[in-house]
Amino acid sequence: MSMNSSSPNPYHSQYDPSAAPPPKSSKMGWILAIVGVLGVLGLLVCCGGGYALMNVGFDMMGAQATTAIRSNPTANDKIGEVKSCKVDFPASAAHPENQKKDNQRQILVFNVEGTKGSGILTGELVNQPGQQELKPRELRMSTGEIITFAP
Repeated sequence: MSMNSSSPNPYHSQYDPSAAPPPKSSKMGWILAIVGVLGVLGLLVCCGGGYALMNVGFDMMGAQATTAIRSNPTANDKIGEVKSCKVDFPASAAHPENQKKDNQRQILVFNVEGTKGSGILTGELVNQPGQQELKPRELRMSTGEIITFAP
């Protein structure tokens, strides 16, 4: 029997040591990725939900401030139709009454824009059973005029 070198050897291994096996997908990597994505989504939902609830609360305070301006004939005449009434967080935090250590009152400051004028409304946040109510104190117009509200 003659051996021809070109004929395939049935006992020759097809293994190629330079070819690496395909990489295995790591289950731990997938688990960490899913947990990470769920964690980020949870954080966004919690923070976004908290921010949304805070905005709803301050929008309600803005609505109370707008109602207070409408119910005061002098303030209503000077401001006109209220276009914007937003809480000014830095001014509220810096208000002298909010800086007192034994302070039981919370003062809110609103920037008010109307069709006839603009100003800064200062009011006290009063806790009522089951709700908070804004008691306006004064409206300081951009012209310098001060309109006080009845207690």
